[in-house]
Amino acid sequence: MPEAMRPQPIPTMPGVSAFFSFSAAKQACEATSIPVAPHLMAALLRGEPGAIEECVPRGLINSDGSRWSAGVDEIPLPTLTLGRILADALHRRLLGEALSMDGGE
Repeated sequence: MPEAMRPQPIPTMPGVSAFFSFSAAKQACEATSIPVAPHLMAALLRGEPGAIEECVPRGLINSDGSRWSAGVDEIPLPTLTLGRILADALHRRLLGEALSMDGGE
């Protein structure tokens, strides 16, 4: 993938960004028993707790590049907001573009 198309981390809160590597995206699908990434993105967009809990340690990174290790309850964001951010990060990793939620209009 050309450098310009590579997904960049999404700033989520001070010192933390959302970003999935290919292996982290695969692990998230396996851990949630949702084998297809679009279905996992849909679960994240719905704010399903199980999907969010499995994706947070795989999809959030600290400013030093380490993975987020605290629990979901330590994140000062509403569940749906966090789910949308994670879905967007996963979409960017797999398709190379931001997730559009405007309904195609």
